Amino acid sequence: MAAAQPPAPRMGSEGDSKAWRENKKSANAMLEAFLRDTTHPLFRGKDFAAFTEQEWTSTDLYACFVQYMFDMKIPKGAHAGDPYQAGTIINYLQILAGKAETALTQIDTSSAKLFMTFKDPNSKTEAARWFKGLKRKVNRECFQREMKKGTVGSSKTKPLSRPDVTAILKAYHRAGSKEATMRAWNICALWQGAGRAGELKYVRF
Repeated sequence: MAAAQPPAPRMGSEGDSKAWRENKKSANAMLEAFLRDTTHPLFRGKDFAAFTEQEWTSTDLYACFVQYMFDMKIPKGAHAGDPYQAGTIINYLQILAGKAETALTQIDTSSAKLFMTFKDPNSKTEAARWFKGLKRKVNRECFQREMKKGTVGSSKTKPLSRPDVTAILKAYHRAGSKEATMRAWNICALWQGAGRAGELKYVRF
């Protein structure tokens, strides 16, 4: 039922690359599977096109989808049988949020506009605080699951070097969104804070 986990950027911003299109296709397949499988009476068996403001502004929609992905296993590929990681879950959640934003823009009520602030990382509204909390919950529960499996803290991963950081920054620069810019600055700050100030001057967009 579920789509394979893609090697895609974990961002909510739109893209036009082949990787982004494949990622969005996989996410949409997962979202359709969720609507078929969920037992929630407000969403089960419905189509996103038929959703009203009630469905789109229900926090249960996003919480249930996150739990659905948390319980799913990757069906095929190199990681078949493994659970979905936090990055993929949040990535798909952001795509669901994008669908909601598009639909609520068309609905255009004051309550819909207020709920749409949940996507703004700088917003202080109740909706924004709830969405940030949901993403933190995803990261926390996925981390705890990996801890129980004993796969957290492996030393097998190769440490990031300057070319890796440069490639990441270039990817964020191409995205061009406010969120991407903030993430790029955070990476630069972390790189410097980790004692790499001498190498930071060579990093270029």
